[in-house]
Amino acid sequence: MPYTCRICGEKSTEKYIAREVKQGTGEEFVYFKCPSCGCLQIAEIPADIAKYYENYYSITKRGANESALKSLLRKQLFQAIIRKRFFHRIFSNINNGFEWMNQARISFTSKIIDVGCGSGRLLIKMANSGFCHLQGIDPYIETPLTYRCRRCSLSILKGDIESLSEQYDFIMLHHVLEHIDNQSEVFRTLKRLLAPDGQILINIPIVDSAIWDIYKTDCFQLEDAPRHLYLHTQKSIRLLADVHNLKIEQIHFVASPMIFTASEKQKQRKSRKSSSFSPFQYLKFQREAKYLAKNGQSGLACFYLTHK
Repeated sequence: MPYTCRICGEKSTEKYIAREVKQGTGEEFVYFKCPSCGCLQIAEIPADIAKYYENYYSITKRGANESALKSLLRKQLFQAIIRKRFFHRIFSNINNGFEWMNQARISFTSKIIDVGCGSGRLLIKMANSGFCHLQGIDPYIETPLTYRCRRCSLSILKGDIESLSEQYDFIMLHHVLEHIDNQSEVFRTLKRLLAPDGQILINIPIVDSAIWDIYKTDCFQLEDAPRHLYLHTQKSIRLLADVHNLKIEQIHFVASPMIFTASEKQKQRKSRKSSSFSPFQYLKFQREAKYLAKNGQSGLACFYLTHK
């Protein structure tokens, strides 16, 4: 039976089977890959998708307190990145999760929202380090959250992006777009919420990559089935951006050894083996991830979008 791509409308018969592993249910889900735009997507979105987010790692409530020294050091790092000071790329590319800031047009006073932020882990770090106009939203947290951080009060709303009405200087979606059903509606809403000179960051796994070619259904991109509804390509993101009059300003490919370690663990689960990685293996994965990222093949990408 052919499947219809929900991004470009093309028919597909290229089918893959992925298993749920995060909760350990082992349930199987059918995915198909579009022959035109390349987007890999779940064939049927579970009606009870919310149950797959119970006790999900990102929605566990965090504490907002951290030491003054830690906040100060992180603020210095952020200042170096934002102001493009000498050595800022060296500092930001250490595996700290802030590589995305290199191309972000933000300041400490930018109005920023983190869509699908879970309990707000990233926002708490940013608030404690000097950012003062932050907000988050997530549909899967139990109740709205409020944190009193070192420098400001931080609120996390419970809901979907469509419920927002304000405009923002910087809208970020870190590993979130792939979890949302109606992709075209998401892009329409992002355009509506984006301030005239604002910027959107979409940080996602993609499947037009060497890492997907190597591992296929063992690839890290499918370790989150069925929560990952869409695994995009550069082409499918461009299609959505063009339809909604958004411009892809830049694409940054992320170098993370996780693309190998998570994929190898997937293989181990299937073969019922379990082993840890030696420091030498980890260094090898790190080198290979950097090589793939340099060539646009790592399977992790940050898309920076603006109004056309």
